[in-house]
Amino acid sequence: MILRHQLACIGVATLLLLSLASIPGVDATLGVNYGTVANNLPTPADVVALLKTTTITRVKLYNADPAIISAFSGSGISLVVGVSNDQIYSLGRSPSFAQQWVTANVASYVPATNIIAIAVGNEVLTASPNLQSSLVPAMQNLHTGLVNLGLADRIKVSTPHSFGVITKSYPPNMGLFRADLSADVFTPMLDFLAQTGAPFMINAYPYFAYRDDSKLSIAYALFEPNTGVTDPATGLHYDNLFDAQVDAVYAAMGRLGHQDIKVVVSETGWPSFGDAGESGVGVTNAQTYNGNLIKHLAQVTGTPARPNAAVETYIFSLFNENLKPGPASERNFGLFLPDRNTVYNVGIQTGPSPPMNSAPPLRREIRPHRLPRPLLLLLLLLLLLLLPQRRPPQRRTERLRVPLPLRRPLLPRTQRLLIPLRPRPPPRPPRRHRRRRHHRSSRPLPLLLLRSRSLRLPRSHRRLLPLLPRPLLHRHLRSIRALLLRRW
Repeated sequence: MILRHQLACIGVATLLLLSLASIPGVDATLGVNYGTVANNLPTPADVVALLKTTTITRVKLYNADPAIISAFSGSGISLVVGVSNDQIYSLGRSPSFAQQWVTANVASYVPATNIIAIAVGNEVLTASPNLQSSLVPAMQNLHTGLVNLGLADRIKVSTPHSFGVITKSYPPNMGLFRADLSADVFTPMLDFLAQTGAPFMINAYPYFAYRDDSKLSIAYALFEPNTGVTDPATGLHYDNLFDAQVDAVYAAMGRLGHQDIKVVVSETGWPSFGDAGESGVGVTNAQTYNGNLIKHLAQVTGTPARPNAAVETYIFSLFNENLKPGPASERNFGLFLPDRNTVYNVGIQTGPSPPMNSAPPLRREIRPHRLPRPLLLLLLLLLLLLLPQRRPPQRRTERLRVPLPLRRPLLPRTQRLLIPLRPRPPPRPPRRHRRRRHHRSSRPLPLLLLRSRSLRLPRSHRRLLPLLPRPLLHRHLRSIRALLLRRW
């Protein structure tokens, strides 16, 4: 009974896979590149909800953003985690750093997130030639880290290449790698890929080939009906440029002794908008190319050199990225707009786009109203004219009262009237061997002493005051007053 039940489950699963493969537009090898060089993209959770309404089953990243990797947890979508170019040197030099990178960016998310590969850099050999010697060691160290964690069987390590590494692609059977890279880079790299079972990743763009070669037919590049091209060496007929580019890569690897390595198209696409001088761009051509590409992949016809072999392909890109440098076409390769509406219909949506619930509501930015500069200057001038003018302070003519630096204590009225008008100079020291005699002062006495009120004497007695010695007058004021009053 248990054996029959297991056989029945296997049969049901097989029928389910066959039924999915027979549905038009559903392809298990169709993927998309999720770039983030923009400032208006939806949240990772909204992106995952959008992908669930499409036939896309694989997503390739250009970095290892924790928020994005966590958002794909439990989604059932296969994920290719990227390594930025600036980390390749450290990964190739330090196996311990590679182990830490694998632990933090891969092992921490599996098996909840279905990570299937690690893409080491992007177009390193053409974009960053100084990293050529570090590329293969970085791939080897990352694979060793996966082996240590028991993840090497399910997660492969590879690196995407620009089609510029192929010096000759026509006819496809004569495909050839660049001579300066064949021995030093591609020979050890292909040996590593063959040993680990990892694919060779290539960015194949028929658009760039058509843009750079005016002899190519636009129908040949867009999967449209055309006379096609026949390889004179093999007699194989090609009716589209995409298959010819893939077979050229197979031929280049075969010249280095590797026939068993799988080719994965890590990038391909067509821009929907561009500058005035860019030929071939437009919504119609982009819709035609991507729509026909998806149909071609769903048929699983393979290429003329590798028939009936599925070609795993990642369309570039998921969204239009408004911060990418270069011409306008670089920012318009997306299948969707940042608001999650389609740029054009290629038949990959199985339902309407879900509402953006996870994104915060947009708030209108309130900016203060600014007046024009001439009007502002005019208002400022009027304000200055209307303000009351401040009069300069008038100079005071009255005499300021200067307080005495030192106030003497309150004295009796008799002694208070004896205060001189100016300070008295200090007395001179007496001379030696000379007796000081009392003499009549030739100077007049102070005015206060000459008044009748100073001694309270009758007016007839004032004439007697100058006759008295001045020191004696000051010392014996009261006695003199009593004496004078008794005599006179």
